[in-house]
Amino acid sequence: MEYLVREDLYILQGYEKTLADFASKMESDKISNTSQDFLYMRNELNALFIYYEQLANMAQTIEQVVIQSEDETAQTLLSLYIQRVNHLASITHAQKESLTQVLDMKQAKLSERQNDLVNLLTIVTSIFTPLTFITGWLGMNFINMHLLKQPWGYTACIVFCILLTFVQIIVIRKWRIFHK
Repeated sequence: MEYLVREDLYILQGYEKTLADFASKMESDKISNTSQDFLYMRNELNALFIYYEQLANMAQTIEQVVIQSEDETAQTLLSLYIQRVNHLASITHAQKESLTQVLDMKQAKLSERQNDLVNLLTIVTSIFTPLTFITGWLGMNFINMHLLKQPWGYTACIVFCILLTFVQIIVIRKWRIFHK
């Protein structure tokens, strides 16, 4: 039975190192598309956790038989084995929790990027909406529109649009409307 878990601590340390690498890459924004890696690791950790639970249950069943035979050495060895398997199961569970935290960190980074993009699009929209309105209004063919008959009409409209854009930019910067 010892052979079944002999090298598992080293395997779990490898998973822990991989998780630490993922977390450090995530903090430095050097992580790429690792969804498959996360999914694979989660499946592996789930399988290991179930494996350790089954080993612990099997060892406890065997321990019940050994208790009836009153073999103290076998009872002690099985008790130590059960403790070791439970310890491996708790390490695996902790690593699953760490993986969940890294996934949450990744989701938070993606949400932050999306918020920044929406923020940028909001700024662009707030600047160009009044300009679009003015363009649409002046683009209509009205006979009695005052600016159409004046020689300075289009120039005034262009200057007004440029002035409006600068005022909007100044207001956005001064009031820090879209800053974090």
